[in-house]
Amino acid sequence: MPRNTLDSMIRLLGKAEIAEVSTFLACPLHGAKPEHIACFKLLSQPSRKEISDEALFAHAFGDEPYDDGKLRRLKSETCRLLEDYLVLKELKKSPRLRSELLVGALARKDEYHLFKEAIGKRLRKLEEAGERGQAFHAEAAFLYQSLYHHPETDALDKDNRLLQKAIEHLEHQFAIAYLQNAGENLVRQRVIDATGQLYFLEATSRFEEKQPGKFPVLQSFQALFRLLNDQDGLGSFEEVRSLVLNHLQHMAVSEQQMALKLLSSKAIRFSATGAASPSRWVFELYRTSFEMGLSVGSNGKIPPNHFLNMVISAAKLGEYDWALEFLQRQKRYLPVAEREMVERLSFGSIYFQRGMGTGQHSHYRTALQHLEPMPQRSHEIYNLRARSLSLRACYELFRHDGELEPVERQLKNFDRYLHGNTTISKSKKEEYRNFLKGFRALLKLALTPGQSKSAVDAFISNYMGLEPIALKDWLKEKTEELKASLRH
Repeated sequence: MPRNTLDSMIRLLGKAEIAEVSTFLACPLHGAKPEHIACFKLLSQPSRKEISDEALFAHAFGDEPYDDGKLRRLKSETCRLLEDYLVLKELKKSPRLRSELLVGALARKDEYHLFKEAIGKRLRKLEEAGERGQAFHAEAAFLYQSLYHHPETDALDKDNRLLQKAIEHLEHQFAIAYLQNAGENLVRQRVIDATGQLYFLEATSRFEEKQPGKFPVLQSFQALFRLLNDQDGLGSFEEVRSLVLNHLQHMAVSEQQMALKLLSSKAIRFSATGAASPSRWVFELYRTSFEMGLSVGSNGKIPPNHFLNMVISAAKLGEYDWALEFLQRQKRYLPVAEREMVERLSFGSIYFQRGMGTGQHSHYRTALQHLEPMPQRSHEIYNLRARSLSLRACYELFRHDGELEPVERQLKNFDRYLHGNTTISKSKKEEYRNFLKGFRALLKLALTPGQSKSAVDAFISNYMGLEPIALKDWLKEKTEELKASLRH
């Protein structure tokens, strides 16, 4: 095993974990030999210089002649011991894994009453805990299934009750998992075309509807999926929002994150129309997610699109200081490969919204400084946001000081990008093509001297009715501004 693999494993460890590993290796139960301990001790020194293979071998094996194969085995075995430490540490955090391993161990012993007692104790703990998501149903299914399959259970379960319980929990686990991923798929399809057919949507979205309230997590994701799929109005959104927030206590952390993400996605669609309430809902949902500690995923990262939406939703409501503080403090949780683009888009969005909110045009120039030039090979989601933001910032500057060339350049590049891109979904392309149609008409109105209010009304009639259309609220706002500046 190459040294860098072992070095990488050691770099994962914090100062406290280094001390824990030393204690772990010293315990005879874990099978570490003196050479493993010596190897780890040398490589885990905080300020060590580069160590040659020969020096590492001598430190571990003393005066023995250097043996490359033996050193490779040492590195591999030491790495495996570090993996054992990490696994054991995770095991201590997970009552579910501990329970499954204990049940499996007791099933192989001759004391059936201990096996049955361990399962009963764990089932009671699960019921008392209050969670009713995937993890609850998966573990309950495993426990009932383990009890059913034990040979000493057969005579006690003549009516098949245990197997029926196992199947019931498996169905609920599958339905919740399926609806979460199907909801995520609907959100993704807004930007990226998806292929393939989903066969269980009808069954899972209607599952257990005769028992409302009995299965709160399943009910929440059914409601979220229907909301995302059926284009329901604001009334339905408020109803689902209330339902989901009331049921968060029954969800695991990952399910809380997904529920708020799907709910926010729908709210964003409503806020794009310019409605005030959904815009406030978006920000409050993201702030709730942040304050509950749900923004950072299990991998220690904040999803980039989630991060951007948090910043933009705050800035649109004039919460500029909150957005900037969030950006500066939390950007370290962004994936390294996407951090630059997300940071630039975030700054660009904050300063653009600040320009919109204060009327100070210097903020638009600051926004453009953050957005240009676009990094090569940036994701379509970032491209669409950055290009549309740059175009709108250039328009605002044109209205202030008459700079037309940057607007025309941005417009041409955006049009070329949409035409040549083969990844963006057809519906998303249509949204932005309609936006560019409306933008060109708006620009023509702004460039034509002596324009009348009736011409602006005709623009509203021709373009505000286009569906789908991106950034409709901005086009409408700029049209009203233009109309207000006219005398007749």
